[in-house]
Amino acid sequence: QLTSSIQRSNELILLLQRNVWPAIEYLSVTNEELHIVLPINEGKSTSCIQLCKHDLHERFNGTRLRYLLICYLNLTDVVILLGSLTMPLLENMILVDLYDHIRTCNYIKQILDASPNLSHLVVTWKDFRDCSNSYLNLRHVNLILEPLCPEPTEYFNIDRLAQLVSNLRSLEISYTTIKLNENLVQFIWKIIHRLDQLVYLIVNKDCLYQVKHEKRKMFKERLLAVGHDQLFDCNNIKIKFRRYD
Repeated sequence: QLTSSIQRSNELILLLQRNVWPAIEYLSVTNEELHIVLPINEGKSTSCIQLCKHDLHERFNGTRLRYLLICYLNLTDVVILLGSLTMPLLENMILVDLYDHIRTCNYIKQILDASPNLSHLVVTWKDFRDCSNSYLNLRHVNLILEPLCPEPTEYFNIDRLAQLVSNLRSLEISYTTIKLNENLVQFIWKIIHRLDQLVYLIVNKDCLYQVKHEKRKMFKERLLAVGHDQLFDCNNIKIKFRRYD
């Protein structure tokens, strides 16, 4: 019997690999979604490690399971799991609080449509990007991103964000660590020019690691150089770069 907590759904890989737990018949798994990379995946973004049908067929074994309890797992991952594993001895399966992205997105749409005076919003980009209307009332948005691999040139669709919140004054980007590199220089430049009412931008909000002063200084100089020292002419804007490694 094994009771375990995982940080992401793809970490079921560690529990179901052949011969890892050959005697386990009762398995209880709670997905805590803390986005922590385990040593087996060191150096990879968590979003690079996916639960897929091929891996489940080739590497995993559920033939001894008699009892399976899964809590807080994405509905899509549950469908992949149950459609890929052979569990002939399974007698009891319990699924608790499954997460459905489509339903969550619909809830956000309903809340926004019913809240014309709402001015502040904290939301994941994957849920917000699929909203259908333009929300002129929103002035302050904290955008929560998922770790991406490989690191993209754009971390979210700026044009799409501008369609959703054209009157945005304050934008905070959190939950992922964005490197201070040339991609970010171009990305910030586009944000400033596309969101022409923006006056406050925070990058790497709530990041846990400290950036070196020299690197921060070089990045700011590069940011100004790209704009030919005219970066702030379009907006009276304040930019903060939170700590990171």
